[in-house]
Amino acid sequence: EGGGPVEQPPAALGRLAAAVEETGLREPALFRFQGDAIEAKIALGQLSEVEALLAELDRLGATLGRPWVLVMACRGRALLNAARGDLGASYQELEQALTLHERLDEPFARARTLLVLGAVHRRDRKKRAARDALEGALAVFDRLGATLWSARARAELERIGADIASKQNDPR
Repeated sequence: EGGGPVEQPPAALGRLAAAVEETGLREPALFRFQGDAIEAKIALGQLSEVEALLAELDRLGATLGRPWVLVMACRGRALLNAARGDLGASYQELEQALTLHERLDEPFARARTLLVLGAVHRRDRKKRAARDALEGALAVFDRLGATLWSARARAELERIGADIASKQNDPR
């Protein structure tokens, strides 16, 4: 209140990316915002800007070899491909991301990848595969207490008509 206008997330993430670039620092673990920026820009239809972010992630991934950077790039490309209607390419990127997740101990990041996979399956009208991926994501988000992400997974499940009421108390 009284602090001026609130900046929209994509604009704030863009300013953050510019500030990071100005620092010259290249350690991506210090700046884990790229995945969020990619999702926000895709939601806004700013696909050419997503390509630039993905190019930077690919460069960092190739230079540093960090699995989580490679996962973020794969998931981002999957989202971009899905936004362009190329679900086959999206599945390939998600498969690679899930393989890379095996080298990480980051359940939240893996659940985000499963959420994307479930959304792509839903869009491709593969209800059973969508439900499996989304329920896997939901279980992790619930276990971690990531309520906003749980809500996103539930919303995707509802879009395929899944009965999630009985799953809400599932102790998985």
